[in-house]
Amino acid sequence: MVAAMISDRALRPIVLLFAALSVATIVASMRGDSGTNTASRLATMDALVHDGTFIIDHSVFVFTLDKVMRDGHFYSSKPPLWSTVGAGVYWVINRTTGQSLRVAASRPRAVWMLTLILGLGPHLVLLLYAFRLLRVWTQDHLAILGAFACFALGWLGVGYAVSINNHTPAATLLLMAFYYAHRAKRGEGSRRAWWLCGLCAGLAPTIDLSAIFVSSALALYLLRHDWRTTLSHFALAALPPLALHFVLTYLASGGLEPVYLHHELYHYAGSYWNAPMGIDALHEPRSLYLFHMLLGHHGLLTMTPVLWLALVGLGREFGRAHPRRLEALVVAGSLVALVVFYLFTTTNYGGLCVGFRWLLPAVPLLLLYVASFITTARHRLLAVALVAIFLVVNSYSLWDALATPWQVSRWQMQLAALGFSSPT
Repeated sequence: MVAAMISDRALRPIVLLFAALSVATIVASMRGDSGTNTASRLATMDALVHDGTFIIDHSVFVFTLDKVMRDGHFYSSKPPLWSTVGAGVYWVINRTTGQSLRVAASRPRAVWMLTLILGLGPHLVLLLYAFRLLRVWTQDHLAILGAFACFALGWLGVGYAVSINNHTPAATLLLMAFYYAHRAKRGEGSRRAWWLCGLCAGLAPTIDLSAIFVSSALALYLLRHDWRTTLSHFALAALPPLALHFVLTYLASGGLEPVYLHHELYHYAGSYWNAPMGIDALHEPRSLYLFHMLLGHHGLLTMTPVLWLALVGLGREFGRAHPRRLEALVVAGSLVALVVFYLFTTTNYGGLCVGFRWLLPAVPLLLLYVASFITTARHRLLAVALVAIFLVVNSYSLWDALATPWQVSRWQMQLAALGFSSPT
């Protein structure tokens, strides 16, 4: 009966209200962060605009720990494409407003404006595509509203949008790619959906390398459906951003491999990475690392508890007869691949940060299944109430990320006090 009361006409204003609350929360929390992670990207933007180079020796943000030394010069250790996009945005800001990263008086304002565009901007696009995808996903208005509330206020990516980071834009691009892949499989959007899916899937890994697992899963998903169009449209659209990534990587590092693979470049005189401390110095057993990744001090499921409900919804779509079984395999398979990759390649948690940030790009795809959970629930109002309760619980971790995502979370500190956490 409640669902019937939420007409199609009433749906959009409520969604807009959730979106407005999300935007207001982010803007109110935004402080123009320039901590070491963000500073690494700001250093490249600063150097490209004022020095015309990827060398950050003369940048005011050269203090960042996230840098490497090559041929006697400092470079950011971050993949260069998103920072290059940011440099273009900064160039416009600098030329039109006079705000400069190199002038102490205007630096906070310049950083704040960059954050508004590069942090909040992708989040707004994510909300737009979340609504568009949910309208395709289900006709149940209660399910749409419950799931959209999770996109707007129910995951740590909302908190990361208060700073310049690579996870927010990558998550947005993957959700867009999934939307267009789903449309392509349904025969909607003509060839345009294939091109746009390829472009987004190709661009996402150039911004956040972990996105490669979701992009690859989407490629396989479309290959199975129509391999000819996948090769002629999806693959061709994915090539330009990938090619640009390799060109910029070569300019920024002298090679085609990610800087992350060149460990020797991190070990220069005075480098923090010569003797890392706290959580950066851990060498835990794989089992303990997996526990903390999923359930412990950086736990994906403990810091975003609504994902428990999403997993229930996801599990219900694995049946052979379910029309979205392949979509469920894409989401579950890419998430498992991400977890396994980090489990066997590192014991790092992404540095000083709230939550296991390297899994964030895949989280919006999981949030879709909150809608599936509500739609398939025997008592839908009870399901919506559970989502609301989990969102309230989630706010405990979200407020930490909104203050700044680059800190030790209260959840981690509480576990540490109980003897269940790692050094901070």
